[in-house]
Amino acid sequence: MSDRDLLSSASNSEDEPEDLVDHKEDQSGVWTLTMDQNIYCMSLLSPLTPTTKKAACTSITSATMLLAVNLVLQLLVLSKVEGMTSDAKNDAESIIFFEAGGNCMWMKPEDIGSHTVGLEWLTSADIEGQGPPGHFYNCGNLAVSATKNVSTLDLNGDGMWDLEEAQELQQQWYKNLGRLMNLDHVHKALVRYATQGRLVAQHGVPQNASAIPASWLQAESGKLSICAITSPDMCGNMEVRGILRSLFAEADDRNDRMELCEDTVGDYCPRVFGVLWKSFKDYVAQGCGSIEKTWNATSRVSVGVYDMTNKYVSSGGAVVSTSYLTFLLLIVVIWWLSIFTEIRKTLDWWIVVAFIDSTKGDASSLKDSDDKLEVVSIPMCHKIYLIILNIAPRTVIVIWLSITGTQFLISADNYSDLVLNSVALGFLIEIDEMIYTAVTSHRNNKNLERCEEVKVRHRFFGFVDKATFQKYNTVSLFNTMLVLGISIYFVISCYTGRHGKEDMADAFRCLCHSAGNHCVEAHVMGGDIRGIHGVSLRQAGKFHLF
Repeated sequence: MSDRDLLSSASNSEDEPEDLVDHKEDQSGVWTLTMDQNIYCMSLLSPLTPTTKKAACTSITSATMLLAVNLVLQLLVLSKVEGMTSDAKNDAESIIFFEAGGNCMWMKPEDIGSHTVGLEWLTSADIEGQGPPGHFYNCGNLAVSATKNVSTLDLNGDGMWDLEEAQELQQQWYKNLGRLMNLDHVHKALVRYATQGRLVAQHGVPQNASAIPASWLQAESGKLSICAITSPDMCGNMEVRGILRSLFAEADDRNDRMELCEDTVGDYCPRVFGVLWKSFKDYVAQGCGSIEKTWNATSRVSVGVYDMTNKYVSSGGAVVSTSYLTFLLLIVVIWWLSIFTEIRKTLDWWIVVAFIDSTKGDASSLKDSDDKLEVVSIPMCHKIYLIILNIAPRTVIVIWLSITGTQFLISADNYSDLVLNSVALGFLIEIDEMIYTAVTSHRNNKNLERCEEVKVRHRFFGFVDKATFQKYNTVSLFNTMLVLGISIYFVISCYTGRHGKEDMADAFRCLCHSAGNHCVEAHVMGGDIRGIHGVSLRQAGKFHLF
């Protein structure tokens, strides 16, 4: 730099206004606490303003009561919100997941190979050229799944399936999975059908037998497999997916296949699989909701979709759709922006109360000039009071509110509930301000309006400013990235975690429609395992439409 430049720089610095230089020096190493219109700031200011001990005692009592009321209200509402969120989550999981009392068992491919006799073939299932999925859901009637591979029913390999083999196999499954199945009833029902000549392989010729030939079971497998669905209204779905054509190869006409399916599900399945199948049918109706029928012009059949499948998978705004995920993320980001505001205010309180000078002797804590109030110091006893009844409870509430509020938001499974939940949480944050506005005196309001920011100066704050590069707004960038990171983490966790929204979608597709790459029953029936509505599958964390 030349001498002329140096002289010019020095001249400019000398000409800089003194008030600007003083402002820069004052702001260096300063931490401020904004005096908002709420009961927290009132509890700091009101005990300092009275001129008599009696008035000060009255102010402290009033502030303490308001802080206690605010604390009780927020704790009660928070505990209720947390309970509602937990109950909703438990209720949803108890409907679907086996571990929580439902019927859908989460299984790894290796578990299927070692624990389920008759389903070992699933471990080699190839999904879109990428091998078997990372896990399966077994949501249906176990007896239906067991009859997929006829050779596994014939344990002794003599080409006949007798009652002892049926009982032994169902004991093995119960021991490994802890779920009931009634293969003994299935065997007895098929023997009864054989006696009446009603099995497919008999062609109407009755035959008395205590064991069923494997060839007869193979011919019967189509009707047995279709029992994975529980409602005749789902037969149109099976036709669209190509399942009926493969299971009822003898029927060339679409109407004949539909009639065979409806007769099988309506009469044959409850007779062969008995009371467990009927109980499962009632369970599906309760868990999946009602069926909405629509016309499929391509296959010229009526297809149905259950309410829960429509909610999680099929509709445009379904839970696993990109549009809903984006909206949920937006709401969670807005929520955490509000939480960060509360966190920063609470942090300001901790720092200012800790570092502000303590009032000594009879010195005044306030500086009253030009119709403005300034807090210059706080008595030590009042600092302890603020920490115990103001700052510490507020810190606990902010932390609890941040976690519980986020869980409350992500528990919503539709747009209306999500919006309503966000409005309710906004009300919860503003309880302290509502109490202050409703019950405080006009004098307290005027004093808070007059009160300037509480400023604390310390060299440590100047060091923090330099360390965080305040002049480059790095703190704003860091806070923005932190809010986005926390929000994305919670949203991704609620989708991809165990029993998350994606698992719920997969499980409901399997339970209600016997569809999906992760569904054992879909593989048992064959055809297009992905289903016919909306989002077809979740593959490697991606959503695919078809």
